[in-house]
Amino acid sequence: MGNKLMRKMVAVFVAAAMILTSGIGVFAAGSPAVGQVSNESVESYADYGSKTMTVTCAAVANANKYDVYLNGVLAGTSTTPAVSLAGLTAGATYDIVVVASNSSSQSTSVVINKTTSKRWFKTMKIKKVKKGKKKATVTWKKVKGATGYQIAYSKDGKTWKYKFIKGGKKTKATIKKLSKGKWYFKVRPVKGNYLGILSGTKSCKVKK
Repeated sequence: MGNKLMRKMVAVFVAAAMILTSGIGVFAAGSPAVGQVSNESVESYADYGSKTMTVTCAAVANANKYDVYLNGVLAGTSTTPAVSLAGLTAGATYDIVVVASNSSSQSTSVVINKTTSKRWFKTMKIKKVKKGKKKATVTWKKVKGATGYQIAYSKDGKTWKYKFIKGGKKTKATIKKLSKGKWYFKVRPVKGNYLGILSGTKSCKVKK
């Protein structure tokens, strides 16, 4: 059996064990039920070439403790949904399990992220967003070392679409076929397969 398959099996076992334990703990201690961890909200960031990583997720109702398991092993704990991890292998990938707990430390929800962790090497800011007819042009400051950029755009600020811009020297791109109304935009630098942290959000009202 390969190491990768073994790690995934261990991660699933840990998740299942946490769920079973949580059910017993909630009834025994009378603690309020902990909400579900949103799989879509789980993100992991690490400095390019670093041995550290931060795993985040959306806040979970009634949770005051967050445990992160890497390849089935507890790697870090925090009272907030942002757990800092150290002593990792630079450039490695991990199976990530996030467990949210209540005051009795009984978890009721887990998420298994089987994808490669999203590693960043630089942050950036959007300079401006110019509205147009069914389109918007996003301008940013060039990031040294970037091989490209990724623009995230959304109509409601919750569900995002993405457009990849090839070329580290690019500082502007136009998003077309947008419907009338307010749109939100973010940008991050890309270096090969490594993704940067998304910038702050800027918005504009697109014309019909």
